[in-house]
Amino acid sequence: MSRTTLGLALLLAAGLLTYGLVNASHEADYSQNSQNQNPKEATDAASANITPKPSPQAVTPLKVLWQADTEGSGIYSDDPPVSDGRFYYSHNNTLHAASLTSGSIAWTFENAGTPEIISGNTVYTISGSDHLVKLSADTGKQLWSTKVAKQFMEIGGHARLIGKTIIFANESGGIAAYDPDTGNQLWTNPDIPMYAGTIHGGHKGVLIVSSTIDNIRSQFFGLEPATGKRMWRTEGILSPVTTYEDDLVLRETAAEQYIPGDSPVAGHLLTLVRLDSATGQLTRQEHYQSLTDVQLTESSLTLIEQPYVYTLDSKPDQADRSLIRFTLGQTDGSGVKSYDEYGVWAAGPTDGMAFFRKNNMVTGVHLADERTVPFAAPADGITLIQKEGNAVFASYDNGSFIIMDARTGAAVGKLDTGLSYTYFSHIIISGTTALVRFENITFALEMPEALLQE
Repeated sequence: MSRTTLGLALLLAAGLLTYGLVNASHEADYSQNSQNQNPKEATDAASANITPKPSPQAVTPLKVLWQADTEGSGIYSDDPPVSDGRFYYSHNNTLHAASLTSGSIAWTFENAGTPEIISGNTVYTISGSDHLVKLSADTGKQLWSTKVAKQFMEIGGHARLIGKTIIFANESGGIAAYDPDTGNQLWTNPDIPMYAGTIHGGHKGVLIVSSTIDNIRSQFFGLEPATGKRMWRTEGILSPVTTYEDDLVLRETAAEQYIPGDSPVAGHLLTLVRLDSATGQLTRQEHYQSLTDVQLTESSLTLIEQPYVYTLDSKPDQADRSLIRFTLGQTDGSGVKSYDEYGVWAAGPTDGMAFFRKNNMVTGVHLADERTVPFAAPADGITLIQKEGNAVFASYDNGSFIIMDARTGAAVGKLDTGLSYTYFSHIIISGTTALVRFENITFALEMPEALLQE
């Protein structure tokens, strides 16, 4: 969830240029400009151009191995509910353990939702809107049940296994810790507000959680892992980006972006800070790209892939968002790359590529070297694009779902989902099976053979 300061010298001294862990804060168009090339380079580039394949209407239908009605809760979780060849999902308030390849049901457990935690041979889920239960992954047998909420949770309760402790956050009831073996409560702190909250985990011996104050500002708490006692609190218009040296790296946003005034307010397109896990102090502030007016500037994604940081932003005078890449540490205006030349942003960065739309064409750009791939599927009506390995998945507002080859742009399979709402969650690929999870239905598709070849 949405989750001052020393100068640039401290930032560089701390090694911010060497971020390693990548994390997006949850989400296609023209070939690369070849001007100013010498003749040989132009010839090589022309020979490397990829001719778009036939329109999706001529594409081979995708083979549906099985499908199941599923509930939308939890489908956008960072941890997909898959383990040891089984897919776990909830429907009609019943948890199902299904075979990934055949969809056959191994067991069910009534009055339970999608798993909160899958660890080893056990599944932890919320039951009855007020209990956390532990189940055997083999049989679905209940191993223990413990009450975790005084009132029924309509939404917002979630658990995470951190080390050998389950941390449970309840939007209306604070935060607590439980023994995963027995279900016994280890501690509780009802004074930590967790509305729209996130459990960030243990850093420098501190348990860090966050929640929203007013859907604009966020508050971060540092807790003693053994007792749940509050050690520090920090607030601001902050959203998590990644971790570095066991600290959180956050994007800091100016209040004027949400509460505009009558006069322009100078600021920056992007500001990164580090949250010291031990003290809760915000340090090492770094600004990128000065703006004469930051009002109504909106950002929807920040991603760090060393040595770059990518940001996706829109301005009051434009409906579309722009993808910009900065070189970490270079705040003097150098090392800036805009991707506007490729068209209107459609998706990414995802798995090393970004996607753009132009003239009803989707173009993928390899971020490492800016090689481009034109895709056969049309850009008009596209809802969502996702890349996973050799495959690019795209859904459309007319219900179509298309798989394309990320290497060539060819469309290799198409499915008519019959859906009017075609947003899907992270694709799960296991062997030759791809699980495509929409809000109320999951399709298990056979991956086209061309995508399984290196």
